Amino acid sequence: MDFYENPAPETGGDVLPQYFNYSDGGCVLEPSCLKCGLLTCAVEMPGGINGEVKRRRDEKVCRKANEGLKTGEIASKLDISTRTVQRVLRSGRKNGQLRDRL
Repeated sequence: MDFYENPAPETGGDVLPQYFNYSDGGCVLEPSCLKCGLLTCAVEMPGGINGEVKRRRDEKVCRKANEGLKTGEIASKLDISTRTVQRVLRSGRKNGQLRDRL
C-alpha cells in the first residue's frame, strides 16, 4: 500500500493527515505557509491576501515618503500610479504613519 493511499476512502469523512498529500505552496506573500511570519493566514484575514498585499505596499509608500522621495519617484520605484501614492499618503497622514513633508 502506498503511504498516501487512504485504506478506506469510501467512508466519506475527513481524511487522516497521514493520508493527505499536503503541498506547501505558500501564496503571493510567502513561498511557504510553514515559514510564513504571519500569525494568521492572510486568506483568513479581513480583506484576504489582497488586503495584506495592499497593506505592505502602503507601508512601503509611507517609508519612501519618510525618506524624502517625491510622489512621482515613489510611484516609479514601486510601479504604481501617482494617484495611488497620493491616496496612500493622505491616508498615512491621517493615521500618523508619515512625518510632515517640507
